Amino acid sequence: MKTQLLLFLFIQTVLSPVYSQDTLRTIESTRSGQHWVDAQTDPPKSPEDSLKCFQVEPGLKVELVAAEPLVFDPVAIAFDHRGRMFVAEYRDYPTGPEKETDPPLSRIVMLEDTDHDGRMDRRTVFAEHLKFVHSLMAYKGGILVAPQDEILFLKDTDGDNIADFKQVLYRGFKPFHSQSQIGNPRWGIDNWITLNYGPGKVSSANHPEKVVEMPRLDFRFDPLTKQFEPDSGRGQYGNTVDRWGNRFFCANRNPIMTSTMSYRAVKRNPFLVIPKAYVDVAPSGGETRVFPLTEMKSNWLSHAGTHTSACGVTAYLGNLFGADFNESIFVCEPVGYLVTRSLIQRDGVTFSSVRARPNPTSPVWVKINEI
Repeated sequence: MKTQLLLFLFIQTVLSPVYSQDTLRTIESTRSGQHWVDAQTDPPKSPEDSLKCFQVEPGLKVELVAAEPLVFDPVAIAFDHRGRMFVAEYRDYPTGPEKETDPPLSRIVMLEDTDHDGRMDRRTVFAEHLKFVHSLMAYKGGILVAPQDEILFLKDTDGDNIADFKQVLYRGFKPFHSQSQIGNPRWGIDNWITLNYGPGKVSSANHPEKVVEMPRLDFRFDPLTKQFEPDSGRGQYGNTVDRWGNRFFCANRNPIMTSTMSYRAVKRNPFLVIPKAYVDVAPSGGETRVFPLTEMKSNWLSHAGTHTSACGVTAYLGNLFGADFNESIFVCEPVGYLVTRSLIQRDGVTFSSVRARPNPTSPVWVKINEI
């Protein structure tokens, strides 16, 4: 008869990091790190109950804007020049529709607050049957999205809030998987638009006959001239530009990175080998500590208590919270159900960062179900 035992690993900062990591890797080698697979999923909470679970910095609060059934699988939002909220619903994730012949599942929806009470109450599907769309940006009176292997411009021309104009700007990108694909468009200070992860044999709508082999780096283009080129960064899902024009991006285990040289500068001297032109601004891998309020259900036990799914890196550009927030960058950690805030500082030709608030002194608990 199968019995279920609960083994708790008590990892404290006084323990050797090497000892702790080796212990976790030993367990991973026998259980693949998926200690949560057989655990029963907790029932979903109501939006009101979910709000009660949040812990936020003093002086801040969380308010509900939209929830199911008004919105489904939301992963990104953008506001256009009229202040309207557009949401990317990533309904394809992670494997797409059940049948290959079925249409793609991602959507862009517009949400409105018609009674001005602070909560959205009207939903309009702006565009649907999009392929793996996980990000968006307001652009030229419409919306810019990246359906896995192309960059697409959507616009409503007749005023019904439904996109009736669709134009492919660039195509030929090669996705690695549903978490590594072209996306996250952002304006730069030079008025170019940069996106994460742009490898492939890419051509523009203006010159489809000109195909350019793009490296496994980020991608950028000039909206006026339609010129495009690689960017020296290598982001995954997260792209932001701060109030000073510096671009930051992230990957699963790298919460904040930045480029130190442009791709053009890196390639200018063919006799100088520069392996990469991007660096970590914040600690990465096992050095990036987080303190979740819940058990982290990562595929790797050694990732517990660290950033394992860093995404959505966002520089704060507002002025509501005082000077302390002016250099702030937020990073999401979905597996830990939390958001971190770091303060960016100049460090020579690049940057460093510190957490905005001291980390808790409580230990990290990792719960493992053994059969």
